[in-house]
Amino acid sequence: MAQPSTDPVPAQQPPFAVLVADAVLREPALLAKARETCQRWRHLQAQPVVWLDRWDDLLTKAQSSAAGMAQLQHVLRSDDAQSARWREFAPLAGLLPREVRRTARNQCGFRH
Repeated sequence: MAQPSTDPVPAQQPPFAVLVADAVLREPALLAKARETCQRWRHLQAQPVVWLDRWDDLLTKAQSSAAGMAQLQHVLRSDDAQSARWREFAPLAGLLPREVRRTARNQCGFRH
């Protein structure tokens, strides 16, 4: 009879939004890239303008104050319904390296 493996179970990577939250704390300049994405998506009409305006405002606040950064961190890390809704329209594409995005996507259980 085969013995159960004693190898440690690999730790699962945090959700994509948490990875982004960590990244913008380490490198706040990424917020400018997210704001550029808002502008590009607005031009392409890729997302509802009302959500792009909300995100641009939140990102601007996060760039300019600790309270704004705390609000952004809440939206990215919280499990509440309102934060989850915000994340549906998040202009966070391209903020993380491709391999990190791929791993996070593969762990979420479905293809985007």
